[in-house]
Amino acid sequence: MGSVGVLAAIGVYGVVSYLVSQQTHEIGIRLALGASWGRVLGMVFRHGIVTAVFGVIGGIIPAYGLARLMAFAVWGTRSGDSVAMFGVPSD
Repeated sequence: MGSVGVLAAIGVYGVVSYLVSQQTHEIGIRLALGASWGRVLGMVFRHGIVTAVFGVIGGIIPAYGLARLMAFAVWGTRSGDSVAMFGVPSD
């Protein structure tokens, strides 16, 4: 994993950690009222997945727009070049 992957992993960890810290009271109340650990973990994972999906959608749309803008500046690339769009961030 390159430096971009490490930065992405740190970012994802930070966002998930923040989301869980915001739900600490809710998790405690649910457990006190008798919810199982499985249901509580499912709730946390579902919330994390929804956040990740919106984050990916929110990142791909501006990235595509910027790729169209950069197609004028970088010779030999097309605005919809999937290799440039998805290959570069994976390092």
